[in-house]
Amino acid sequence: MTPEDWYRKTIGRKIDTDNYPRTNPYQCWDYFDYFCRDIGFKGSRYCALTRFVGDLWKLRYKYRYDEAFIFVSPSEIKEGDWLFWDKHVAFYFHGMEVGQNQNGKAYVSDMALNRNGLLGGMRWKRWITSYNGVAECYSKTAVGKWVTTANVNIRTGGSEGYAILGVIPVDNVVDCYGYYHMEGDTPWLYVCARQKEGFITGFMCSKYLERR
Repeated sequence: MTPEDWYRKTIGRKIDTDNYPRTNPYQCWDYFDYFCRDIGFKGSRYCALTRFVGDLWKLRYKYRYDEAFIFVSPSEIKEGDWLFWDKHVAFYFHGMEVGQNQNGKAYVSDMALNRNGLLGGMRWKRWITSYNGVAECYSKTAVGKWVTTANVNIRTGGSEGYAILGVIPVDNVVDCYGYYHMEGDTPWLYVCARQKEGFITGFMCSKYLERR
């Protein structure tokens, strides 16, 4: 399973695994629990300290999440990681946080969330993915649509040393949600390109991109 498979499987759905609370059972922890059940991991989801979802991160070793996940710091987040705040958990995909009960929406939706207070991330060990670069920088000025000025390689990381995922032809539009990597003095934007065969998400050198 790839991160895109999971996204397509769940986006727009209402997911409840515990019928709690009855007045609004579609909570962020249900979404994470549904993922754990889907991959066959049976670790506890009980929030034993403060009764908020951040307890799952704080008790991650006690709950044996290390059997299925790699733990990463906020500066190491990659596509496919589960992000934990004190009161929220979401899945990172295509530069957006994908979660349930976000901004009052009682279904799985995607949006860019403020990462202030982010505790860390959990990365499932068995993702089928070749993404291995880190978009550790963010700027609102990078958000938006960009156009390729040449045939540009899209890579798994922000330098020419990373593997090529594909070639985006000249005059194609790509989406950037503000995340990028600095390679020397050159930003490599983390972008999503729409192709006939589907989405390609990776890094593109900003020297070959201009604002739409």
